[in-house]
Amino acid sequence: MLFRSSFRRSVLGLDYQGNFRHYGQASYYDGSNQNLNLGYTLQPSRRLLLDMTEVAGTQTYGVSFGNDSNTLVNSNSLLFDNRTTYGQTGLNATYLLNSKTAITMSGVGYTVHRKAQQLAGVNGYTLSGSIRRQVARQTSVGVAYQHMQYDYSRSFGEADINSYTALISQNIGRSWRVEVSAGVYSSAVQGTQTSAVDPVIAALLGVSSVQTIFYRENLLPTGTVSIVKKLRSSSFSANATRTVNNGNGLYLASQTESYGGSYSYTGRRRWSRSE
Repeated sequence: MLFRSSFRRSVLGLDYQGNFRHYGQASYYDGSNQNLNLGYTLQPSRRLLLDMTEVAGTQTYGVSFGNDSNTLVNSNSLLFDNRTTYGQTGLNATYLLNSKTAITMSGVGYTVHRKAQQLAGVNGYTLSGSIRRQVARQTSVGVAYQHMQYDYSRSFGEADINSYTALISQNIGRSWRVEVSAGVYSSAVQGTQTSAVDPVIAALLGVSSVQTIFYRENLLPTGTVSIVKKLRSSSFSANATRTVNNGNGLYLASQTESYGGSYSYTGRRRWSRSE
């Protein structure tokens, strides 16, 4: 559930989602998921817009139910039910060069901690920049760059990812907007893996496997498709994304595909609600 309040030069928003499960015959499966998002948008001048966000939460389940909008820990990618706690801080700045061109710079830092000793947590950050220009009344184009760094705790491993994308946004009439971005990302991932040893060495040492270090580089496609429909006092959006995420505690950086939708309604001048 989302609540938002508007002021003269700023907007303050709060989004909370929570749930609880109880099993009468198997109470050891009990648990809860909690997620809190706090956002503050400030326009100190006609050309500059600042957007600050704070995210914190905890969850137990490896399978989501209800609306799952968490971008730090994707419930659908988890393999085990395990308590996971996370936090994130972000700052986004947009500067208008002129009436048709805008530059955006952003930085995000976060941490994910998993209770099980066998699962790897992650500390990471993301730096990104983009430039967008309106080339026609209903059309804008742009390019974007993003750098992601993942440092995995409790397990040797880290990942460096660089993403390069181009985007186009098209308004159709007064109420529809379609935005498409496409590009590639390069990833360099290193970590540890279990490897079988030669049978002769296994017979001599009495071990059948050892931990070895691996290093992999990949070049893979990435992209997003977003559709927004605006009504008089509400809006509907749907999106599909292929990108890379920070893993699920067992696997390290991985490519992921996601699909989602949302609906928002504005009932008053200063307050709105979305689900």
